[in-house]
Parts: sequence; structure tokens; C-alpha cells
Amino acid sequence: MTRSGDGLNPPANIIVHQISTLPQNINTGQSSGIRVKAENIGGMTGECIITVEKNGVIKLSRTLILYPGEVKDIHFDFPAEEAGNYVIKANNDTSIQLSVDQDIETDTNGEKYLRILIAFCGLAFFTSTVLLVRRRSINSTS
Repeated sequence: MTRSGDGLNPPANIIVHQISTLPQNINTGQSSGIRVKAENIGGMTGECIITVEKNGVIKLSRTLILYPGEVKDIHFDFPAEEAGNYVIKANNDTSIQLSVDQDIETDTNGEKYLRILIAFCGLAFFTSTVLLVRRRSINSTS
């Protein structure tokens, strides 16, 4: 946000030097670290508003107050509760993407357990087939 000058000092002028996430791809239930570095090169106090949005809805917001000539580096964690693509913005003009995938551990459809069951059944079928073939070969040689 830029504030008007008071006639003696120029208005606040916030420059965003860096905006980043680490990691950029996470699963639900995990967090991504967000870092923003901003500077006020103006003559009055100003704000840098940082938002995390999904489908245009703000999920998290932070405000940096910057005095004239001040540089701030802020770090915070964003805990992802929903899968999807998020946009992290600083003063609505600088943005990056954060991708959140559904974690198989938190999958409510039971797909993880279905995969385990299918693998177990496949292993049981393979083992019983091997034992049956082995038994037949032992019986045919006796």
C-alpha cells in the first residue's frame, strides 16, 4: 500500500525484492515456508500485504509495516489443508505459485487400503500357484 506524501516527504514506495516458497510442491498436511523481502524507498511509512490465495479466496494474510528506508525479510509457514494450486502475492503485483497434492495418507476414499488389498491378493495368488505347480511336479516324479 502506498501512502500519499505530506508535502515534505515523498509517499511510501514499497518494492518487493523477493518472494519464494520452500518447497514449492507439497502434500496436504505439510507446510511450505514462505519468504518475502520488501523495502520502502519512499519518504513515509507504508505496508506490504502478503496473501496466500486459492481460487481467488484469501487463505492467509500477513502485513509488513515498513518505515522509510527500511528493508524487511519475513518468513512464515503455510500449512496446506486442501489440495490445489495456491498463489502467494505481495502487494497484489508480485506473485508465485504453490502446488499442493492430496496426500495418500489423508485420502478419505480408501484408495491406499484398496491398493494394499489388491497387492496382497496378487501375492497370495502367486504363492498358491507356485505351491500347486510344485506339488504337481513332486507327485508326478513319485
